[in-house]
Amino acid sequence: MHLSFLGASRTVTGSKFLLETGTRRILFDCGLFQGLKELRLRNWSQLPVRPADIDAVVLTHVHLDHSGYLPLLVKNGFHGPVWCTPGTADLCAILLPDSGYLQEEEAARANRKGYSKHKPALPLYTRADAVIALDRLETVPFGMDFDLGDGLRARFHHAGHILGAASITVTGKRWAVPSSCCTTTPSGCSRNGRRSFPITSSACRSTDPMHTEVTDSAGGGVARGTAQFAGPVGGEPQPARRTRSFSFG
Repeated sequence: MHLSFLGASRTVTGSKFLLETGTRRILFDCGLFQGLKELRLRNWSQLPVRPADIDAVVLTHVHLDHSGYLPLLVKNGFHGPVWCTPGTADLCAILLPDSGYLQEEEAARANRKGYSKHKPALPLYTRADAVIALDRLETVPFGMDFDLGDGLRARFHHAGHILGAASITVTGKRWAVPSSCCTTTPSGCSRNGRRSFPITSSACRSTDPMHTEVTDSAGGGVARGTAQFAGPVGGEPQPARRTRSFSFG
């Protein structure tokens, strides 16, 4: 199993975590980089994986740094399902078209004022792109398992933070990453993966021969390396189990 951090690394924005199992590629969250220009410019960079090769997206919640890249992902070739809670889907129907509208307005203003080096300045995506992306949404209630393929199953758990926000537990038969190692919280409460607490092989211990390669594709290597996971951070190694799970959110 390969877990790559495509965003929310060395920053709290642009949340994207790509889980690869050999036959499946699942993207957890699909957020925009926001804030400083150096972060926003990352929205224009190509992802290290072709959107068409991603099998599914799973959203923790609607905030644009977790969902706002979705229209561009669909525009660039993603055609799989986007799993989310009903509350997240309802809010996506408002926020994503509005985000596209604002992208268009920003480009139009740059063209009127002439402050962009691009001639003409273009929006990252349009309102129409966002409306098209909404067709990919598939809703699942809290507490109900859903199938991600290749023996992977996921479940949404209430997370607070905003209407529809969820933690996501993913289970499979060949691997495990416990939530104490790789949790990304909508509320921003977790320190895991931050500069002061990087996810590295020294942060987690394991007795399981199955390993998870954890890489940081967006942040320059803070979380790069191979880590074997079975027990909680700072705890005793746990015996390997036949059915394993980990959590996002």
